[in-house]
Amino acid sequence: MVHPGDSERRRNLLAGALAVLALLLGPVAAGAGAASDPLRGSQWALDAIHLPQAGAANGAGALVAVVDSGVDDAHPDLVGRVVAGPDLVDGDGDPNDPTGHGTHIAGIIAAAAGNGIGGAGIAPAARILAVRVLAADGHGSTANVAAGIDAAVDAGADVINVSLNWSRTGPQLSAVTAAMQRAADAGALLVVAAGNDAQGRCEEPVLPERALCVGALDGDLRLAGFSSYGEGLSLVAPGDDVLSTWQDGTYHRLSGTSQAAAMTSGVAALLVGLGVHGQGLLQDLVSTARDIGTLGTDPRFGAGLLDAERAVEGALQNRAPAVLQAEAAPSAASGSVRRRGLRVACDAARPGVCRVDVRVGETVVARGSARVDGTGAFAIVARPTPAGRRLLARRRAMNGVVETSLRGAASIRRPLALRAR
Repeated sequence: MVHPGDSERRRNLLAGALAVLALLLGPVAAGAGAASDPLRGSQWALDAIHLPQAGAANGAGALVAVVDSGVDDAHPDLVGRVVAGPDLVDGDGDPNDPTGHGTHIAGIIAAAAGNGIGGAGIAPAARILAVRVLAADGHGSTANVAAGIDAAVDAGADVINVSLNWSRTGPQLSAVTAAMQRAADAGALLVVAAGNDAQGRCEEPVLPERALCVGALDGDLRLAGFSSYGEGLSLVAPGDDVLSTWQDGTYHRLSGTSQAAAMTSGVAALLVGLGVHGQGLLQDLVSTARDIGTLGTDPRFGAGLLDAERAVEGALQNRAPAVLQAEAAPSAASGSVRRRGLRVACDAARPGVCRVDVRVGETVVARGSARVDGTGAFAIVARPTPAGRRLLARRRAMNGVVETSLRGAASIRRPLALRAR
């Protein structure tokens, strides 16, 4: 039995009031920018993922399948952008949404922007393929979920969002896993929710290296107390108190890894609109995530926080953005650093000054910088500071960190072992 990942975490805050507010504010004059979406200021999650301003990336041409409870295609922020897929519950071609969950997911991904009502979706020019697999009570069968994924593939979906929880694991999930494998082989990106039971594993079937499992962060960008994590986790995204479209033209706040998965599917749609598909989508979303935990991939945050700006910038330039690529030897002789400095390769996708700091604890033992032009890797020598010379001279072994940064981009940190030899 499956059910929506946030069925027990619904927030009724402003559910009716927000809808009334949208009606009272009415259409806003063209050119008003963000003000033309009166609820945009309440969508903290879009700011947390650094959603770029409207421009070249809007998801045009992308088809995102929402395998869920259906979608309300008459919602004013979704009208004209929903493609009807199968209703595998009632067996007809009308996958309307009796619960609101699928509509909420669809709005996060692709609600209209700049139309004078409600909020905005991440990829407002993308289309949503509505595939209903959940009944009005929020439950469904693994057979229907597998069939829904197959239907999404048959319809040509670029991204397939599966925001569900599984009450238990076992052989009964093999049909879903097989459908996911077929989807990945067909070039679709699978995005699944990690689950809301705070378990140390992703609760949905996960294909290693073929599907993204997404955990949820709260408003302080900490792992949400309900979010599962650990084994199988790919990255994290905002999932607490997320505002989106709801039934009967209203707006609603929900919390859950379902919302975090939808955020990821929305950014994936932006990249599809820029020509990125299949395995490239997965790689780009993971490689551009912001490292917010311990150095490198870790059990609580995976590769880090979904970052739309970095992902889009990388797709536009057909390479990893800013200072996402930085190399230094994992170990170095402290005497060599003292005499010649530490050589670091800084590969930036746009011009700027690349800075390198080598730290041991709170002490900067070496520092360097160089101007890069965005065309490739530049060698930078981090030369010892006076404090660094003293520290390196009296200690035979120490662990440190190499930090590489460029203005406007997140820093890259790599561990470094300094040894006397």
